[in-house]
Amino acid sequence: MLNDASIRLFLVFIAIFNLIDAVFTASLYKVGLIEEKNPIMKVFIEFNASFFIFFKVFLVSLACFWLWKRRDSKYAVLGIILCFITYFCLMLYFLHNIL
Repeated sequence: MLNDASIRLFLVFIAIFNLIDAVFTASLYKVGLIEEKNPIMKVFIEFNASFFIFFKVFLVSLACFWLWKRRDSKYAVLGIILCFITYFCLMLYFLHNIL
């Protein structure tokens, strides 16, 4: 099992990656280069890009806090690791498309 410092680091990276994802999504959506596939988030991004970013960051931060509080559970730690891997792959995808 991971120690608290490692879990905290994973959660910090998840939060940072989420913010990057939200900003990229809002920016690229605004200029018409991408579509938001999540129907709930699509409502928010069409309403206001800043609100979309705030709401997305708020939800993921809330989820990170919830996982942190349950960090003694192997399932919470597995969720943290899977979420980190997913966001890490998304960041690689963004980098690949930028370069």
